[in-house]
Order: sequence, then structure tokens, then C-alpha cells
Amino acid sequence: MEVVKKPWGWEKWLHQGRFVTKIIFIHGGKRCSRQYHREKEEVNVIMSGVCEVELNGKKTSYNSGDYFIVMPNTVHRVTANTDLLMAESSTLELDDVIRVEDDYSRPDGRIDSEHEKN
Repeated sequence: MEVVKKPWGWEKWLHQGRFVTKIIFIHGGKRCSRQYHREKEEVNVIMSGVCEVELNGKKTSYNSGDYFIVMPNTVHRVTANTDLLMAESSTLELDDVIRVEDDYSRPDGRIDSEHEKN
């Protein structure tokens, strides 16, 4: 398992094989980058908490048990209204991140300082 520390919370990468499985935690009141992926496709399931998800400019609220799909080239952002726990299953392109806007001024792609092996 790899833990990726983010300024808004963390990701635990549980499995990397023919697909990737992650658990993602976002602190209430925080949000991830507004971003898109050229190739990566993902499905996210809300395990607990409430969030607002922006998909190509349209914002929708999600609660525990809901899910959303992000296809390649879809600009998206998750904002946690409360502490948020999500499960993500995706294709293998983990470094395929183009940040359109980021509250922490992070660059595109993988940020090595956020990664630690367990």
C-alpha cells in the first residue's frame, strides 16, 4: 500500500494491477484541484460524508452511497462539505493529471514529495 499525502487530505493506494483502487480522504471544507486526465478513467463511490462534484462546469451534491464517473478530458473537482471518504477505481494512468486550478499552486502530474511507501 502506498500513502499519498495531499494538502487537502490523503490517498491510500490499495491495489495496482489491471486497474487501480484507492481510498481517498478529503477534510471538510477542502477541495482537490480542478483537473482533467487525458487518458485516465475513474469511478468514485462516496463511502461517508457529503461533497459537491464539478464535472465540466456542472455542480452536483453527493452523499454516502452515491457515485460519479470521470471520463478522459472531463474537467472535475471534488469539494468536501464534511469530512469525506471515497473509494476510487481507475485505469492505470496515475500521473495523468492536468491541474487547471489548484488552491496550493501544485504543478501538473505526480508530485514526488506527496508519496511515501508503507
